[in-house]
Amino acid sequence: MCWKKNYVKSMMRPSAAYLSKKKLIYHLSRVEELSHDEIALKLNISKNTVKNHMVEASRFIREYVSKNGSIICFIIASSNYFHSN
Repeated sequence: MCWKKNYVKSMMRPSAAYLSKKKLIYHLSRVEELSHDEIALKLNISKNTVKNHMVEASRFIREYVSKNGSIICFIIASSNYFHSN
């Protein structure tokens, strides 16, 4: 049983690194407002890789919001209510 846990952990490491890079690229683009060229230079990756990560991240966000939209609206509405009082 122990070898299975180690195997799963080892398989998850690249996935976690991949996802964190996608988050970083999305953050640099949307929050820090860097262009795809600037992100590519900063991270030493191709502009096409940046574009692909942005497409995948945007797709994930759209799917997540479509599945969990009512929860997100409730959280935003609750947050606005408590901050206004």
